[in-house]
Amino acid sequence: MRRLIMSLILGGLLLAAGPAAAQLPESQGGALAMTGSQKRTLLLIAREAVEASRAGRPSREPTNLDRRLTLAQPLIISIYLDGRLWTRAWQLKNASPLYLAARGLTYEALAHPKIGGRPLTPEELGRVQIGLDVLSGYAQAKDETEVPPRSAVIIYSGFTEWLALPGDVKSDQAADLLTYACQQAGLRPNAWLLPQETTIFSAQVDTAREGFGGGK
Repeated sequence: MRRLIMSLILGGLLLAAGPAAAQLPESQGGALAMTGSQKRTLLLIAREAVEASRAGRPSREPTNLDRRLTLAQPLIISIYLDGRLWTRAWQLKNASPLYLAARGLTYEALAHPKIGGRPLTPEELGRVQIGLDVLSGYAQAKDETEVPPRSAVIIYSGFTEWLALPGDVKSDQAADLLTYACQQAGLRPNAWLLPQETTIFSAQVDTAREGFGGGK
């Protein structure tokens, strides 16, 4: 019993620490920016995972990868059906190389739909669009006033971890994004206002998304 209690305490401490300990590739100007070509490659890798799921076959291995894509960095994969966010998966702490995360998170998002509530049919898989977001520049925030404009927000409440991205809500207000994140996590909408219960992080976002009609 003592060992179980210690494990729960340590687990809570790790969650409370948030994603700030993630190993990010750094340059003199901060986290290395993604080029358009690198983003397109990650989208292609994620798209191949969708097509492999649709066809019931293994995903093809990427070749001639840019070295930047072999570096580990927190990544989010979002799957949209007819323009509506259907499912999302992310990897914040203990990040994997980007090219592996793009594939693995796509499979995870499809297998465990967090928002749509059910797996997509093969026909629906042909209509999805894929979005990816690479995160860097984490900072803990005490409230919405410390969240920079157009930033992602990550909330921790006990063992619950959730995030929201710019564009998830129509408003540009950080308070609305935090409320949305809490609602999606199954928390009270105003849970982010209770610092004794919720820890908030913000992060810079580097985004790429397929155009509508991107499915084959």
